[in-house]
Amino acid sequence: FKHHSYGDCSMSNLNFLHSGGNKVTLSAPDSNPSSDVTLKLPQADGSKNQALSTNGSGVLSFATVSDYSHRRINVNGAMAIAQKGTSAPNNADNGYPICTDMVNYRRTGAWSGTTWTVSQNSQTPTTLAPFQFFTRWTQAGTAQNAPNDTSTNLQYKVEGQDMAHAMWGTSNAIQCTLSFYVRCSQTGTFCVYVASTNRFYVFEYTISAANTWQRVTHTFVSPTSGSFNTNNTAGIQIQFVVAADAASSTYGGATTNTWLTVSKRWTSNQSTAMSANAGATWDITGIQFEIGDTATPFEHRSFGEELLRCQRYYQKSYNHSVVPGTATYIGCSRGESINANTIDICPRFKVDMRTTPSVTIYSPTDGASGNCYFDHSTNANRTAVAANVGESGFGSLHRSAGDLAHNGDQHASCQWTASAEL
Repeated sequence: FKHHSYGDCSMSNLNFLHSGGNKVTLSAPDSNPSSDVTLKLPQADGSKNQALSTNGSGVLSFATVSDYSHRRINVNGAMAIAQKGTSAPNNADNGYPICTDMVNYRRTGAWSGTTWTVSQNSQTPTTLAPFQFFTRWTQAGTAQNAPNDTSTNLQYKVEGQDMAHAMWGTSNAIQCTLSFYVRCSQTGTFCVYVASTNRFYVFEYTISAANTWQRVTHTFVSPTSGSFNTNNTAGIQIQFVVAADAASSTYGGATTNTWLTVSKRWTSNQSTAMSANAGATWDITGIQFEIGDTATPFEHRSFGEELLRCQRYYQKSYNHSVVPGTATYIGCSRGESINANTIDICPRFKVDMRTTPSVTIYSPTDGASGNCYFDHSTNANRTAVAANVGESGFGSLHRSAGDLAHNGDQHASCQWTASAEL
């Protein structure tokens, strides 16, 4: 607005005068903006309870915005928790959770000569404020285009009961939005594959500038049919395709931005540059899955709160920074034999787990898996397994050899891990 000597408009205020005499004032910022700011209003009014939202370039639109508290449904989106360790090399034709909590290494087909190192890395928060951690895929071994039907993917699962309020698979399904920050040493088109038990969805994003963090956002078409678990199993799995055989007839050729009944996982545009270039890297952090059609700012939680959420799926007796299998007594559980088969070691878990976990025990003296350590009269490792395992802890250790002496002197110690991962 230009300043005139008449009316109720000034250089810093715009006033709307009510017929009753009072006015509503819109004021300019207290300090001078670094450049002109233009806000473009939407073409039409929004729906009830919607709010104006900017696209970051001054274009306003009406959007349904979730409550800002507890809007991030997924766990460990900032990649801060890594209870299993910070690096896992030589991944090729395997698939399991490694390194960063909630992150799985997945693949299709058979890689020949090419392997992948998965790691949790740190950075100065100002590099991508305020993210300190990210998960990295690094190419190793043979540099080649992805062989027939192969892919390497980061898999991330969302527990069904945590997203049940989205009502996916029903006529009342609500739109949800996925956002994340990604950086890659290679440019090109990459795919994200989302699946329930019988519905599949693929969308693309493009990396135009190498080695540069960018935010990707995508709002899903609401799925009004299909099966989406709403219990303590996975409601959906999200797979970020790092490299793949674009010409694959088995998994390639997906139609984007629509829910499919056939398990297609990437499009013919999917890049294979990550496998074709020695030492290529692909990084991700700031994953946020939320209710609504707008990607809101990433919801940060304290390290302690995020750790507790992760421990619903995986926890250990070791200190957070200690890799399971390390020889240490710090944090170990201790008890004594009560009969020929049973050792009275019964730790309580730090938080109830998603389901009855798989427990692995380790000797504190040398880290040997499947062993506890007897001291005093025995001073040796003994094979044993956790018994009476439940969601809140386990009740004892059991030794099938039946050679324990109950003389009050057979003290035993062990470290342990408990896994109930999706």
